[in-house]
Formats: sequence, C-alpha cells, structure tokens
Amino acid sequence: MSNLSDSTEPTEKISNALGVAQAKTKEALQAGTEYVRANPVPVFFGALIVGAVLGALLAPRPRQPADSLQSVRKWLENSLDEVSHRLPDVKKKANGLREDLVEQVSELRKKFNF
Repeated sequence: MSNLSDSTEPTEKISNALGVAQAKTKEALQAGTEYVRANPVPVFFGALIVGAVLGALLAPRPRQPADSLQSVRKWLENSLDEVSHRLPDVKKKANGLREDLVEQVSELRKKFNF
C-alpha cells in the first residue's frame, strides 16, 4: 500500500500546483480587465503607441537608389562584357576588311603598274 500513496503524492502535488496556477491566472485576468475598464483612454493610447513602434520597427526598408558613381561603374562593366563577347566577331570582320583592302590595293597596283 505504501506504493499507492507514493504514486498518488506527486500527482496530488501536480494537481494542487495546477489549481494554484489556474487561480492566479484568473485573478490576473480579472485585475487586467478591471484596470482596462477603469482606464480605457491610457490603455488605448498605450496600445496605439506600442503598435506604431512595432510597425515602424518591422516595416521593410525602402531600397536606396544607387549613387551616380555606382550607376556609371555598372554601365561600364556591362559595356565591357558586351564588347568582350563581340570581340571575336569584330576580329573576323577586321581581318576580312584587311584582306579585301590588300586585294583591292593589289588590283590597283596591277592597273597602274607599280
């Protein structure tokens, strides 16, 4: 029988502690309700201020526009990337033009017997 009294003792302690916690919670809730009813204006403005502060702290920040130096740097980088991608094509065209010019100069030489 001593086993039964030992096993019920912690259960009773927990039950008593739970009862005390519930009673204190009800008292706190009742005291808060009475305070709000007795002082509605300060509670309203307090809640308004807390909401405004939280809203200001949690609001997303607007993006800052890039300054002019960063804009120019980005434009130059993009332009250089584009030129570097097109450089092989430009080299081919330049070689083709050079060959055409050499050929035309050779033909002119032949015509004028230089």
